[in-house]
Amino acid sequence: LTMSETIDIVLPYVNPMDKEWQAEFTRYKRLEGDKGDNRFRDAGTLEHWFRLIRKNAKFKYRIVLILARESQLPEWLDVNANDLLVVFHRDFIPSSELPTFNSSVINCYIPYIRGLHEKYILFNDDVFMIKPTFAGDWFDGDKPKFHSDWMVFPRSGKLWDKNIGKCQTIISQLAKCNLYNAPEHGPLPRKRSLDLFLWSLARDTMTEALADSRFRKAKNVTDWIFSMFYTAFGFGTQERHPISTYYNREIISIPGTKIVCYNDTELIHNFNAYKANLHKILHGC
Repeated sequence: LTMSETIDIVLPYVNPMDKEWQAEFTRYKRLEGDKGDNRFRDAGTLEHWFRLIRKNAKFKYRIVLILARESQLPEWLDVNANDLLVVFHRDFIPSSELPTFNSSVINCYIPYIRGLHEKYILFNDDVFMIKPTFAGDWFDGDKPKFHSDWMVFPRSGKLWDKNIGKCQTIISQLAKCNLYNAPEHGPLPRKRSLDLFLWSLARDTMTEALADSRFRKAKNVTDWIFSMFYTAFGFGTQERHPISTYYNREIISIPGTKIVCYNDTELIHNFNAYKANLHKILHGC
């Protein structure tokens, strides 16, 4: 990987305080879907996310911010910044699936963003780059690099587990093997050409899995299907040195890893206290 090669850092983001978004969300959530509050509440840490990327990304990058519509744009954001590209859902998601509040739909269609660089890293807004990070942390030469052992997902009745199981089934059929593992929750390196290759191999299956899914459904695949594809066919590499730490509880701290995920889940009961503590911690990074 040369220093002149740009890696996109892709961030899908929702501003739940946006009145236009709220009206649309309220209209559709009456009809269908998984409406867990923790999936759409905002800790107000987006400025920290941008600051830490710009401080610690020690490679040539561009931030690709994905929003539902113009009304989602943060007032403080300089949309003309040289390191930023703003993309709206209508720019890359089929109009038949819009509006969508389903992160799996959004993330699976990301390779169709016009002008997306070949190498990119998919982030979440609860995942922060707290220490200097280099291109070699994400790509081993030309291959996406995954850190530590993958998780074995149970075939439980939970919606997310069903979605992961659907991904595993599709890739197992393509690779003619039994795939049980899935990547850990955190930023995942991608290659656009490989993502589009998977789409070409399983277009009908993936299109059907993501269709008519404004909110998450059991039939959905998730973007983890791409990482599984890389692994099953040898397009990615793995090493057991962890780069990320994952928290999904109210008690959090600053870990020694380069990346940390402060995941907002149903296990966080006092969200206001959690939010205040999170801002305090991120101020110290």
